[in-house]
Amino acid sequence: MRAFSERFASLARAQSEETRDAGRRAELELIAETCGRVPWLPPRSFVEAVQSLWFTQNAAIISYGAGSGITPGRVDQLLFPYYEADLARGELTREHALRLLEELIIKLNNNVIIWPNLGGVRLNHLGSDVENITLGGLDASGEDATNELSSLFIEAITHTSLATTASFRISKKSPKEFVRKVVAIHRETSSPAFLNDETAIAAMVRDGYSVEAAREYCLVGCVEPSGNGDSYGATGGSKVYFPTALDLVFNRGRTTFFGAQDGVDTGDPSRFESFEALLSAFYRQLESMVGWVAEATDLRDAIWAERFHNPLISSTIDGCIESGRDMTAGGARYNFGSVGGGGLGTAVDSLAAIRAFVFERGQVSMGELCEALSTDFRGREDLRQTLLGGPRFGNDLPEVDALATELVARFCAMVTARKTACGGHYKASLISYGLNVYEGALEPATPDGRHAGEPLSNSMSPSNGAERRGPTAAMNSVARIDHTLIGYGNSLNMRLPLGILKSEKGVESVAHLVRGYFDKGGFHVQFNTVDTATLLAAQQRPQDYGDLIVRVSGYSAYFTRLGRRIQDDIIGRSELAPCR
Repeated sequence: MRAFSERFASLARAQSEETRDAGRRAELELIAETCGRVPWLPPRSFVEAVQSLWFTQNAAIISYGAGSGITPGRVDQLLFPYYEADLARGELTREHALRLLEELIIKLNNNVIIWPNLGGVRLNHLGSDVENITLGGLDASGEDATNELSSLFIEAITHTSLATTASFRISKKSPKEFVRKVVAIHRETSSPAFLNDETAIAAMVRDGYSVEAAREYCLVGCVEPSGNGDSYGATGGSKVYFPTALDLVFNRGRTTFFGAQDGVDTGDPSRFESFEALLSAFYRQLESMVGWVAEATDLRDAIWAERFHNPLISSTIDGCIESGRDMTAGGARYNFGSVGGGGLGTAVDSLAAIRAFVFERGQVSMGELCEALSTDFRGREDLRQTLLGGPRFGNDLPEVDALATELVARFCAMVTARKTACGGHYKASLISYGLNVYEGALEPATPDGRHAGEPLSNSMSPSNGAERRGPTAAMNSVARIDHTLIGYGNSLNMRLPLGILKSEKGVESVAHLVRGYFDKGGFHVQFNTVDTATLLAAQQRPQDYGDLIVRVSGYSAYFTRLGRRIQDDIIGRSELAPCR
């Protein structure tokens, strides 16, 4: 780590001797002095603190090989003491600090994953690696922690207008002006995500964190709450799909895509005499899937513990030095595993359709439904249209939302019951990583009327086009779920018309929408503020829209660099306007 930094110091010294520009020489000499000290010595100034944070972040990513699980944490909290001290000494101005933060934002956006061309159709063709920065929220004592640096970061994100993944923690104590400023960022870029402190902290305490440690949480990857420098455990990468459990039910333990006997034989679905019998079979298949994924994850973690120690990153995690154990071997203060769940809206809509049209109204038999699904509704467009018009998650319908509530609670209980090799337990998440288009390509037709190969619903969000009663109805549906059970988080994606933010009243309306959702217990929400016409124009003339930024799942990306299928999925999200 020291050699890494000193190479920059040597280069800066060499360049300072060659330049004739006195101003540039002074900058290079400061760079050489800074890189000659940090990060192995404590920073003495704001400049050294920012440099120390960036070098540690950069080297950690190099040593690990990927950046999505390594995030800088609560950057406004980490850097504020240095900012405050330098201002008091007259050694720093607000303008200089803003410029440094803008440079930091640019560098955080400079690390990218180059996807193979094969993934370009349904995935990010060239997407930013997710180096999520966390801003705002409560401090360890439970008081509001927003500070002047929180506002400076908002300015830096707005000025740079890059695909920055920024998570803004909102508590009941957050200043109204702070929330308003975050909403206003959407006038320039779809970068922000809103996180509910009360829900996230309660979830972390439920998982075993002290309340003080929980209050210091930061966001890892997309939306996964984690301890701020005291936790180990991949927050993503291991996942089951709820529609697959239905596929296993309809095929007696076989998956349509692979054909092998993957699950248990839960009986001939055409002979189910009640919705409860089908639901019981669904949960049996889901529990088996969770078990397989957790066992596979245990094998991966055992290999990491044996072959892939990482002393550099371990030295940044509380507990590893004290215990003398690498993070992969259980050295961190808190240890967890993860099992994600995908396609919630698709599965809930499918279950609701089966209950309504098969068992309550008798409009179709289970045998007919099985046949229609196996042929992707060939010759049964009438049935498909009937199913599409059925009751849908996201419309504030208590009977449908109850299915989602039960499914999430049962899934989370299955996951948290599994223990990890490092002494912790598994935590559930409901996030899609923006892969719901790819995931849908592996799924057959579903009882909600979805064709085989079409995208699954995104994260915690209702299925595209399912929201028929506006944003508050969609939020009411999602808020009925107990989000404190979902230890590694979830995301709710919504699309608003850009015009809503042209007026201050519109900004206030969106801020109230966020507050109202959080008061009901929601965990996360993020908005794309771009109209359908603009997105379609960007598809037709990508050269004119190179800087158009959208929220994909828990992260931001450049729209024109996304695969066509995932562009279509974003366009397909309902455009919802809150009352003004």
